[in-house]
Amino acid sequence: MSEGIRVKPSIESLRGLIDDVKAGRLRLPAFQRSFTWRNDQMADLFDSVAQGYPIGSLFLWNTMGDHVTSDHIGPFEQPGRKPGALVHLVIDGQHRVVTLMGVLLAAPDADERWRLFYDPQAERFCHAPYGREPDRSWVRVSSLINALGVLQEARRLLEIYPKEAPHWVEQIERVARAITEYQIPVIGYSGDLSSAIEVFARLNQKGKTMGPDELLSALTYRETDGDEFRLAKKIDDLVEEVEGTGFGAIDRTFVLRAILAAADLDIYSRDWSHLAKELRKEGKEDVLKRAIDVASNGLLSAVAFLRSEGVLSVRQLSYGMQLVALSAYLGVTPAPRPAQRAVLSRMLWVSSFTAWFGPPAQERALVRELRALAKAGVDFDTLTSMDLETPSLPMPSQVDQKSARVRALVNVLVAEGPRNVDGTPLGDQIGPLLLTKEAAGMARIFTRGPKDLLSSPANRVVAVTSDGGTARPWLRKVGPAQRDEVLRSLAIPPESFCLLDDNDAGAFLEKRMGYLDQLEREFMRAHGVTPPKPGAKPALSPIDTDD
Repeated sequence: MSEGIRVKPSIESLRGLIDDVKAGRLRLPAFQRSFTWRNDQMADLFDSVAQGYPIGSLFLWNTMGDHVTSDHIGPFEQPGRKPGALVHLVIDGQHRVVTLMGVLLAAPDADERWRLFYDPQAERFCHAPYGREPDRSWVRVSSLINALGVLQEARRLLEIYPKEAPHWVEQIERVARAITEYQIPVIGYSGDLSSAIEVFARLNQKGKTMGPDELLSALTYRETDGDEFRLAKKIDDLVEEVEGTGFGAIDRTFVLRAILAAADLDIYSRDWSHLAKELRKEGKEDVLKRAIDVASNGLLSAVAFLRSEGVLSVRQLSYGMQLVALSAYLGVTPAPRPAQRAVLSRMLWVSSFTAWFGPPAQERALVRELRALAKAGVDFDTLTSMDLETPSLPMPSQVDQKSARVRALVNVLVAEGPRNVDGTPLGDQIGPLLLTKEAAGMARIFTRGPKDLLSSPANRVVAVTSDGGTARPWLRKVGPAQRDEVLRSLAIPPESFCLLDDNDAGAFLEKRMGYLDQLEREFMRAHGVTPPKPGAKPALSPIDTDD
């Protein structure tokens, strides 16, 4: 830390902090993370304040520097900063400050999140249920920070509830005093930007809500000639861009790993302070910027590649790290030649059916190898970091969407080309269906029958209707003219329809389990995956741990 650091503790009233926010003296630095609190957390904070319980200290950076700050705290728009004026930037305590100020300074038409109420009957803080008006006995918390607001609410309640209101008004006045007179410990800190960011990172290193991308974002934050670089914002943009393709929302952690891979950095780094210091060294300022461009191209190319392989949504992806591995190659070589593409395809499917991803060391090796091969621009027919001849795990005995092996099976079902009950192909609708339906768009067929078979993949089918419930009723309604075609498209042997119709769950599911095994083996052979040994019995599949 810098030798110029000075720390000054003090006690500030909530009323004083409100005045500082309204005057623009208390602000959020641009490197702060996004606001993530839930409604119940916001209500709990106000309950603590009303009860006089401590809510922890605030850590403020006192500076006269012209640093980039947010122009809002919650919904409240702050006045512009005066050049050279002293401001207090929130380093630790952002969620508390945003909750308190966002609620207390919210305009009447603010978003529902900021419209917090006090219920004098139940003596609790709460939000109105979504889409509904608040109870008439509730008081808007933003009205409690001045005497006029309290008086108006008291008159309103006395007019509507003349018997109950006198007691409620006492409660409201007590809560209003508790809020405006509440005292908060504040630690003021003076120093330069780099040491402020270092303090921020150390305070949040063990926080539960701050992801590695946000931590590295803070540590690599820069202001240059009025411009700012914030990694977390770039990752937000990438997540949104991928989701905009219809593929679904990917985990931010994998976007960060794709960027680190593109920068030839350790994708599993944990020493963010050291990594950030390396990136801030002279000559390395633009490493992350260039890596973001490469990773962006790589991720979008990876999504296109996955679609060409029949993986239409993130729900079909066995591992998020598959996206990172593909991005490492396609970010450099977005249009691979047939020989290169064939190995990437085998990598995708072998890793899906063998539950290959998990150990960080082998994942690092694969990403580095793929990136090196892309840079070399050579054809290759195998990988040294992954044995492409590893046989598949057996058919899953139970359905758990957290299992990579189960999601591999979902791809086999999708490859059959599911059709609607009227016989028309689902086509491109299958991706959105898997994203929007519960249980990844898979419906149960029976609710009663042999226990082991009821929990097996044989009892699941792509839910091609919006009816909800089990699939058996709508499967029985498929017309005779298109029945065989529809059943085959849903990975159901047509000859088993009579068992389905007779409600013979045991015989139907036993027959379908064998049919699914046959379809899987054909899919594996077509995609360069070594099937399990003949006669291998279904088994519990490992749970995916990479995300």
